[in-house]
Amino acid sequence: MTRQRKLTDGTIVHQAYYRPTDPRDVTGKTRQLYTGSWTPDKASAIAEEENFKQIWQKTLNEINRTLNGHMTVSTAYAFYYRTHLMNKHEPRTVTSWQQTTKVLKHYFRNIMIKNLSVSQIESFALQYSNGKSRSSDSAVNKHLMHLNSLLDYAVHEQVLDYNPLPKNYRALWFGIGIRQKMANDKTKRAINTVLEPSEILALRHYFIDLTIDDSNVMRMVSRVGILITSFLGLRPAELQAIRPSDIIWDNSHTQIRFSIHDSFDNQNKKMNGRTKTGNNRETLYLPNWATDIVIQFIHLRQEFLLAHNFNHLDDPILLTLNSFKSLVAHLPLEQHTLNDRLKSITQELDFPRAKEMTMYWLRHSVAPELATRADGKYAVAAQLMGHSVTIFMERYVHSQKEEEEKLAMTMFS
Repeated sequence: MTRQRKLTDGTIVHQAYYRPTDPRDVTGKTRQLYTGSWTPDKASAIAEEENFKQIWQKTLNEINRTLNGHMTVSTAYAFYYRTHLMNKHEPRTVTSWQQTTKVLKHYFRNIMIKNLSVSQIESFALQYSNGKSRSSDSAVNKHLMHLNSLLDYAVHEQVLDYNPLPKNYRALWFGIGIRQKMANDKTKRAINTVLEPSEILALRHYFIDLTIDDSNVMRMVSRVGILITSFLGLRPAELQAIRPSDIIWDNSHTQIRFSIHDSFDNQNKKMNGRTKTGNNRETLYLPNWATDIVIQFIHLRQEFLLAHNFNHLDDPILLTLNSFKSLVAHLPLEQHTLNDRLKSITQELDFPRAKEMTMYWLRHSVAPELATRADGKYAVAAQLMGHSVTIFMERYVHSQKEEEEKLAMTMFS
């Protein structure tokens, strides 16, 4: 927009000016910036104003491409997860980050990230959790962890000189500390959901005489999934995503393992295109007899699909064969179906905790078994399970040693 002035001699002169919104001005006001000098030529003033708009837009684009201390807390967080995290995690995790962005916007409003202080974060944490749960699964724990991740990144990028969130903030603000409690709860949950050696052995042996033929192939899908997981400890979402093309044979062509590079999103009913951690891996080998059962099932499954005019033979191994709708959509069995079948089998085997059991119990049973056989090579064991070494050690190795020590004290006291 140009402005004009009438001089005393009647001459009209023009000046270009532009009022952009500065994202670094958190007052919400527009800053009036003038450019150019008074000139009798209106066209020149308009051209000068247009040029200034382009320069200003270029400046804004440069600011928005990098994290900077003038961003508000919520804007900085939204920028951080969109540019560095969104394409590396599952949709459900991205939804969690979006919720954190809304919460930060509500509590911190127009506070710039460079002005964020310990007291402001503490006030947010205590106000948000006032009268609410402070357990390991509480929302305040999630939001603080997400905020801490942003602040660490800002320090790494030299946007901030230090992270204003104290390293021991959970212990300071929540007694025992939510982070520690969360780690303890997960370790405890992993211990409590481990099958006894006799139970996992009985479950595996349940499948030795499993007979699969043309008449029952539709009913065997969930059983084959449970058989695979009882040896390999796959996450349910990874189990749902494996395909015939993911099979890797050993040199003698008697045993198979799987390449894990995808997972299934049960909420949105589609493949994620990545594993939970984003790292691909290969599993343990199945024993010979289990390999024979899985391969026999896959062959009969292929024949079933061709007989019903379905030519997508590399669909998930656990494809739902008894549902035309699921076949058309290429959908595997859902986790609750696998869980129900596992409960049914373990009840048949008279397991005392059969009604509580889920597919994750098999993963939590294979991991400590693998840790015992790892002979100190925990990095290899963690890789096979798709864990970081730190998590694998905390959840399975340390917890196992603690249980052994307790048992020894009980026996010799």
